[in-house]
Amino acid sequence: GGNDYPESVNAGLDDALQMAWRDDAIKVIVLVGDAEPHDYRDDPWDRYLALSEVASGAGVRIHTVSASGMGGRGEVAWREMALVTGGQFVFLTYEGGGSGEPGDETSHHVEGYNVSDLGSIVFSLLKQEVESQR
Repeated sequence: GGNDYPESVNAGLDDALQMAWRDDAIKVIVLVGDAEPHDYRDDPWDRYLALSEVASGAGVRIHTVSASGMGGRGEVAWREMALVTGGQFVFLTYEGGGSGEPGDETSHHVEGYNVSDLGSIVFSLLKQEVESQR
């Protein structure tokens, strides 16, 4: 709702990748957004690809959650970050919902999807990560 489309996705990823991970940690980033990366003169919009490679090399998986309103270029970026790191691309459906509730429509290029709220989506992603490490 900040009307600042696009967003500083690269800066956020860069900060997240600077975390001091414990050796035994399950390394996961859940990136939630509704706009593509900014294209700054000193930080091109597609730097997310290089950051995704860094994450992958460090064993960090990026799950991306695309909110309603994400344009085509942003959807591509979110899908690529998940793909490069072995994460999942998921999306929120607020179109057709009321009062912040999930709706049943989306502008994303998908078919046959289930509708859930953000908290349940993030919980499910993290639960899968933990269970895969057992």
